[in-house]
Amino acid sequence: MASDMVSNATEIMERSFGSLCDKSKTYPGYLPANLEPWYCYAKGYGHCIAVVLKSRFDSLKEPTSILDLAPVKTVKARGYEVIDGFIVVDIVYRESIGLHVSPADREF
Repeated sequence: MASDMVSNATEIMERSFGSLCDKSKTYPGYLPANLEPWYCYAKGYGHCIAVVLKSRFDSLKEPTSILDLAPVKTVKARGYEVIDGFIVVDIVYRESIGLHVSPADREF
């Protein structure tokens, strides 16, 4: 299952984010191989990784329905796990602002 998710990352991201994500751009810095399939340049957000928040991850749910975009710098700095092929991160989410990340982590 994990390898299916990684090989289908582009399709999954298209379904989740539509035209918001530009997969033709590349990250200007080092990007670990396991993050590459989940990378995109998101209009208005910059260089991002499609992630599942640890607080929302439940192996009984379909993770594709709960994907979020997090800045690459945030994902690399805070660390992540790969679970069933998805990038799972421990980032605070607030309904009023979305992901709680440092503005300095956003790269355009």
